[in-house]
Amino acid sequence: MADLKPIYHAAVSKEAAEMALEHLESKWSHQYSIVLRSWRNKWLNLSVYFKYPEYVRKAIYTTNAIEAVHGVVDQIIARVATAPSRCTV
Repeated sequence: MADLKPIYHAAVSKEAAEMALEHLESKWSHQYSIVLRSWRNKWLNLSVYFKYPEYVRKAIYTTNAIEAVHGVVDQIIARVATAPSRCTV
């Protein structure tokens, strides 16, 4: 959901992120009520992210994207017997 991005990516403060979360809830709560309830219930833990400076927050969400790419590469390696390592892919 592209509407999640403003919460952790574009928001410059915890308050801005909370407003983005409220917008997300108003738009999607009828379709994704369980997911949004989970976000709301865990907001105290999730919002700790905004205590870090912007450059650290960027490293956190960029690192997760890189790890996701590595996971896909590992899946490809597992399927293709001719690629024994990440380097050969």
